[in-house]
Amino acid sequence: MSRVFPCNTNQRLEFLGDAVLQLMLTRELYEKFPGFGEGPLTKARAKLVNRRALAEKGRSLKLGEHLLLSHGEEVHGGRERPSALADAF
Repeated sequence: MSRVFPCNTNQRLEFLGDAVLQLMLTRELYEKFPGFGEGPLTKARAKLVNRRALAEKGRSLKLGEHLLLSHGEEVHGGRERPSALADAF
């Protein structure tokens, strides 16, 4: 049974993507650093999941080329805006 997810903006997809990314990174850090406690693991995850790091990853994948933007965003460099790239990633 397939579900259709109504979405007028990307915000719902960003919410879902953020959760998936955090889960994947949490598992990876948990397995890779068995001697670390909750505090160091949380700090490590926060360094990996921040706007700057996500924007860099988005830029390296050239996600800006695939964004659907309004005319205003297009004219004002929205394809290279760090927040747009981070959200897309």
